[in-house]
Amino acid sequence: LSTGDALEAERTAWTFTDREMSLDYRNAGTQAQHGGTFTAALFLLTPNARVRFFQNDVRVINNVLFDRVQQQQLIQEVVNAQPSLVQFQVQGQQQFAWVDVSFQLWQSRLDPQTGSRVEGLEVDPATHGPRVHHMIVLLLRMTPGTQGTNAPMGGTGWLVSTYALDTMGGSLPAVIQPA
Repeated sequence: LSTGDALEAERTAWTFTDREMSLDYRNAGTQAQHGGTFTAALFLLTPNARVRFFQNDVRVINNVLFDRVQQQQLIQEVVNAQPSLVQFQVQGQQQFAWVDVSFQLWQSRLDPQTGSRVEGLEVDPATHGPRVHHMIVLLLRMTPGTQGTNAPMGGTGWLVSTYALDTMGGSLPAVIQPA
């Protein structure tokens, strides 16, 4: 693959992370049907990853996160995102790329004590500085230009197969078949 392909993989992982981790209580769907910012990253998932999302992701499997976002009137945005291609691998006829996207979260939420809004970068309790997260995104190569009209990311050739947030020791998620 070319440097352009690697840049497109990084760009896809960055976009996915931005859409997956950014939340806004004003656009989250309903308790019965989560939507809006809770499902904003779906367009970048492979069909099989979409099935896994609806079975496993905290944004859809129950209302715990939804209720917390609503109660806190949380607005959360990804900032300072930096994607980095970690690994590329071929398995059979499939090509995979692992991209580590480091980022911080800017948050605005209601303080239950005062009723006023608290805004700023999420703070790491250990360092008392801005917390840096790592989203490891496993991408599956699709043949560019074959995904039809309005293809995700313009049909550049990458879709998200799986992902992991803040893994221990930066371990990479395993390939899940079907990807």
